[in-house]
Amino acid sequence: MDLDWETHAERAQRFESWVESLSDRAADDPSFATYLPEVDAFLDRLSERATAFREHLERRANGDES
Repeated sequence: MDLDWETHAERAQRFESWVESLSDRAADDPSFATYLPEVDAFLDRLSERATAFREHLERRANGDES
């Protein structure tokens, strides 16, 4: 698998900016806070997938192709 890490880093930076904008918006608009549980759930799922992907890459780096 050939990964373009620069592209992934750019995407991660844009995602981080998006999360920061959500936080700013929630601070400016109290009604926006009603969405925070959904955002938290999304970020939890994203974190789980990122961890699984990192573990997959570590296994591949160690010669385990499973």
